[in-house]
Amino acid sequence: MPNYFNIDAAFASSKTNECFVFVKDKYVVLNYAPGFKKKEIITGPRKIVEGFPMLKDTIFENGIDCAFDTTRNNETFIFSGNQCVKTTAPQSTNARLLSGPMLITAMFPTLIGTGFENGIESSTRSINNDTTINLFKGDELVVFDMYSNSLVDRMKISAHYRGFVGTVFESGIDAAFNTHVKDEVIVFKGQYYAHYNIRTNQFLNGYIKRIHDYWPALHGILQ
Repeated sequence: MPNYFNIDAAFASSKTNECFVFVKDKYVVLNYAPGFKKKEIITGPRKIVEGFPMLKDTIFENGIDCAFDTTRNNETFIFSGNQCVKTTAPQSTNARLLSGPMLITAMFPTLIGTGFENGIESSTRSINNDTTINLFKGDELVVFDMYSNSLVDRMKISAHYRGFVGTVFESGIDAAFNTHVKDEVIVFKGQYYAHYNIRTNQFLNGYIKRIHDYWPALHGILQ
């Protein structure tokens, strides 16, 4: 597979079983329905600025490092380098800028001094409280409450997700998103992905698999 690119960021759409996947300056929206090969493309591949025109002439038009959606206010937070924006939760093509671009430290001052203020690689919502977010960078994660702006915890990925011990995900996660099913996430690293229950620490629909084999809808953006 020559010129294979890694997935940079992903987040769930406001439509069930649809997700956004970002690679370099492009993205696709696809049907990720669990248990099936991901063949159905809803939108794309498109340039980021085609689907998110409010990001034109910003650092975000060249690539997105991390993004997460929330269920509380139907918002999505998007990160690139040390900057972030908050948007409305998009469906397949629409989103509206709510705040930013601004420094991560301006939006989330609780991250000052953690190293995560300089860049975030991936994220997921935590168990029980959808205002509490796990941010990943290298083999570490921080847990923070974005609405109270309080740091909850900091640890190794392997301490929080025991099922990742001895796997490619123990050393870091390129991209991740919460599915539309409670406590379930999909994580990506290099050429691999997994469907995982963060409450039971169990892999779902099999074990770790190759993105190329099970996400054919991404072939046009990854190669």
